[in-house]
Amino acid sequence: MSQTAQQSNAEKRPRESQATKLVEQVQLSGSNELFHAADRTEFVSVLVDNHRETYFVKSTSFRHYLRRLYFKAFGKPPGQNAIRDALEMCAALAVEGPEHEVFMRVGEADGALWLDLGDPDWIAVRIDSSGWRPVPNPPIRFRRAPGMLALPVPVLGGKVGELRQFLNLDSDQDFCLVLSWLCAAFRPCGPFPILIAHGEQGSAKSTLNRILRELVDPHKLPIRCNPHENGDLFIAARHSQVIAFDNISKIEPWLSDSLCRLATGGGMGKRELYSDAEEVILNYSRPLMINGIDDLASRGDLADRSIVIYLPVIEEEHRQEERVLWAAFREAQPRILGALLDAVGAALRAMEQGAVHLDSKPRLADFAMFAVACEIPLGFAPGEFMKAYDSNRLDTTRTVLETPFAEAIITFAQEREAWKGTASNMIAEFRMMACLIGKAWPQSPRAFAGQLRRLAPSLRSMGVNFIFGKREGHTGNKLIYLTYSEPKEEMNHEHN
Repeated sequence: MSQTAQQSNAEKRPRESQATKLVEQVQLSGSNELFHAADRTEFVSVLVDNHRETYFVKSTSFRHYLRRLYFKAFGKPPGQNAIRDALEMCAALAVEGPEHEVFMRVGEADGALWLDLGDPDWIAVRIDSSGWRPVPNPPIRFRRAPGMLALPVPVLGGKVGELRQFLNLDSDQDFCLVLSWLCAAFRPCGPFPILIAHGEQGSAKSTLNRILRELVDPHKLPIRCNPHENGDLFIAARHSQVIAFDNISKIEPWLSDSLCRLATGGGMGKRELYSDAEEVILNYSRPLMINGIDDLASRGDLADRSIVIYLPVIEEEHRQEERVLWAAFREAQPRILGALLDAVGAALRAMEQGAVHLDSKPRLADFAMFAVACEIPLGFAPGEFMKAYDSNRLDTTRTVLETPFAEAIITFAQEREAWKGTASNMIAEFRMMACLIGKAWPQSPRAFAGQLRRLAPSLRSMGVNFIFGKREGHTGNKLIYLTYSEPKEEMNHEHN
């Protein structure tokens, strides 16, 4: 074939687009991998400066990577349309690729827990029953969210007691509960109790939240304001392992329900774009912290998932400058982190050996089991965690019952000991009891019964038991059975 004919054939062949070249460059590197998670979210794992990084395919980080890749290969930047088309093609290839689990900050793989230090070299700490150690290029895929900051490299030989000086806690029991919450936050899966801190202005509630977060998941936005909708809460969970809300004055019912779902595992679906019908599923379980002046766990389901601590007022002569406190904490942080990881590793060993038992299990049983496994490594006596946890739950339950409605129900039960009737019957009897029903009370039988159901777990601890029967066929009435017995002062749990 003549040179002229070859030239003519070459001109007829379509030129390879920038987008095609970009996708080829991604695929040419044997160290890059396009894959998806179980929920079909598209990811890419790339090699950068001898370490592996994992991005969402449709992320700013991967866009920047594509621009650098193209410029190194061809000496000029790619166009915006080429970047867009390449991302769409990479997303399609990722869905066809293998499936892998992706974690953020903490994860579980290869029979161990892992902690992403968030440093430029993408080093992670492996934590297992034999201890912990930093590992470069770990066999686990971590993604990093915007705002995520680095943890210091932990060091051996620290003591968790060193943390106490930085937290304005009132008792050893509260310190035990805070440390238990903190160790549990190194697990990728819940359930997690919600740590709620109350106290007057100036009781260092925000400082407590900041310091605890700095030990697990430091972030440019360490504490957040009150979320306004479910989407705000679950977007925060998408981008943080630990979530802290600051200076909350009231928890609305919708927020209480959402916090409960997020603590024990739950999610929501929302449209990806207003222009299409695609849905993004946000399903997470996260360690949560909340602080405020007032009692916030006013609903039984939230209280049952919470650890509530009250911080004392700091006298003026005992206050210290923030720069002094934070300088001292930064110096101690690697030792404290190492000591916490020591406790987590020892707890994993105790769990593997089957050395942890609870005589009876509270609602957050998985958390309680892990906390019991941590108590001796943390320096507490056997049984000390459950004693502190039971006492805290009992105090929180009593706070939930400090309402006119709950107090009236308890009085009603104590006076009758056994009762049977409908919600309408009970409302009628209350109307005869010194006009106790007011605007704050549920007015309809259905709302009245719903309020009883919400309070039933808390009332049970006070000896008030409700059984909600099925609707009777001949009358159509739903009967409520009530019994009362003297409550036990404390709930007893034993472990070995």
